[in-house]
Amino acid sequence: MPPGDDGMRKKDLEMTLQRVRNFEEPDPALEQYMTPATIASDILFDAYSKGDIEGLKVVDLGCGTGMFSIGSFLLGASQVIGFDISESALRVAESNREDLDAVVEFRKSDILDVEEGADTVFMNPPFGCQNRNADRAFLD
Repeated sequence: MPPGDDGMRKKDLEMTLQRVRNFEEPDPALEQYMTPATIASDILFDAYSKGDIEGLKVVDLGCGTGMFSIGSFLLGASQVIGFDISESALRVAESNREDLDAVVEFRKSDILDVEEGADTVFMNPPFGCQNRNADRAFLD
């Protein structure tokens, strides 16, 4: 449920995001690591406090389990779309969406094929540890 008139406190956001389940079987080739709720809530709340989430369209590239997508919804984004290339990650994201009653759309796509416009974009790219330059598609 989106924040009320008083907004959501950062601690409330963090506690809710701690309920986001991790990857069932992370794919090392895709460098799938879930961002901890403490870090995600810091990043999300910073964007929220700067007016970059509430009432805006948010896109989450490499959404994985949906941490940033769901957090954006919780902070009042008007529309949230998460993109990931991994079907197994999207299954977990969809389950997390249902568990947290989040209104978020998830789509399977290579980020190179994403043409969706947005007011704010979150991304959690691979670091390039397993596959050199794996992060380039996110940064170009």
